[in-house]
Order: sequence, then structure tokens, then C-alpha cells
Amino acid sequence: MYLYTGHSYLLKETKVPAGYLQAEDIKIEVDADGNVKANGKNTGKIEMIDMKTMVLPNTGGGMTPWIVRYIVMAAGMALFAFSRRRKDFI
Repeated sequence: MYLYTGHSYLLKETKVPAGYLQAEDIKIEVDADGNVKANGKNTGKIEMIDMKTMVLPNTGGGMTPWIVRYIVMAAGMALFAFSRRRKDFI
């Protein structure tokens, strides 16, 4: 790949592989002598590195069914207690 001297270029990742984060853009500058700088630093090699995304462990993900069960049980107990009180007054 040939780059024109005295110009700046932007290396940008347009398609991110599944399971990776998008790499940061790299600004490439070629001076009149043909020296290459990447993000303002002299370099002989330019690498764009993709970082893997972290997979978080499922902590507490199964709580919803338990919460629903406790709400239904509490409602049933309240109805039972309320119905027994009404029978006592009759």
C-alpha cells in the first residue's frame, strides 16, 4: 500500500468481529521525508488491535420465578386470613 507524503490518513474499523470491541481510530501522518507517525508517534509498524468483550457471569438471574412465587404465596395467605376473619363475624 502506498501513501502520499505530506498527507494524513485515518485508519478506522468499519466492521467489528462478533465478540470484540471496536478498535480505536488511528491517525496516520506521512511527512515529506516519508516518515510515518501513528497517533503522533514514530512507528515502523501500525497495528489495529481488537479487544475481546468480557462475558459477565450470570449472578442472580434466576430470582424472578422465586419472587413471583413468594408474591403469589403472600397473596394467597392474605386472602385465606381475610376470608377466615369474615367467617368469624358472620
